[in-house]
Amino acid sequence: KGPANFERMTMVYESTSKFEEVKKNQALSNIKELVRVDRTKEAISEFERFEGSVKELNDIVSIDEYGALDKNFKNLRKKLNDITASANKTTLINVLRTKMIGFQNFVVHNQWRTLTRMSNKVKTKISVGATKSSNFYSYRNLKRLQASVVKDVEYMEKVTMRSVLSDEDKSLIAIRLGTLKTELDLLKKSLNTQRDFGRLWKATSKSYEIWSEKFGPKLTYQKIELNETSKTTLYGLIAIVGVLLLVLAGGVFMVAYTERKAKEILERDSLELVKDGLIPVRASLKGDWSHLFKEEVEKYRGYIHKRMSFGSIFQ
Repeated sequence: KGPANFERMTMVYESTSKFEEVKKNQALSNIKELVRVDRTKEAISEFERFEGSVKELNDIVSIDEYGALDKNFKNLRKKLNDITASANKTTLINVLRTKMIGFQNFVVHNQWRTLTRMSNKVKTKISVGATKSSNFYSYRNLKRLQASVVKDVEYMEKVTMRSVLSDEDKSLIAIRLGTLKTELDLLKKSLNTQRDFGRLWKATSKSYEIWSEKFGPKLTYQKIELNETSKTTLYGLIAIVGVLLLVLAGGVFMVAYTERKAKEILERDSLELVKDGLIPVRASLKGDWSHLFKEEVEKYRGYIHKRMSFGSIFQ
């Protein structure tokens, strides 16, 4: 449990800096801007990093609000893939401009003044905005442009059908206007996808904000909880060490006490041995001595008394 708790604490503390980094990066805003400027593949890469980071954080400190966020992540990813699968806005506008120039050349060649004036008007709408405005490819601007050009094409179609041109000329004009309408339909489909992306982006941004507001305090609480657990563990270890030190000190004291008592007993027994076993003429050894030891003492006692009898012990 100790190593696991330490690993858990490390992960939680690392998550704090990672969470701050995720908030600081503002990945969702970056993704929105990348989609706006037709860099959808880069937006998907940014999204994958962001989604992975949030998931890793929530795996460490899980909260219920992640469920809604994860659902929005899946929807947003699908829409990003849809945008990637379709032609980007820049390509659609370029194709539309090319076809409009082709139509303009066609009507100019045939000297159809009304259609020449209208085709020139449409070409200018498409070309001038794309070259002069950095915000030309925004959803709002392109939606207005698409609706405006659709009206212009429909007007040219009506003018043609009401004109005195031959049926063959009317048919040729209708076919060319039909190709323009096809490109305008593709642009509308692309804009609808972008519109849906915008809605999903807002939903994802909102759910991320809710998750973030709940995740931060939960992460802080986890840190506090782990700190308290660590303190309890530390105090427990200190108590164990303290008990071990007391036991050790008690053991040292007991050894010293035992040695001192053994020394006292040895000294006392030694004095009694000399007094009762060596000095008296008739010795009486007290204590639980072995038979061999008593014989040795008796031998030395006899020797001492024999020497004393001759007076050599005082020489």
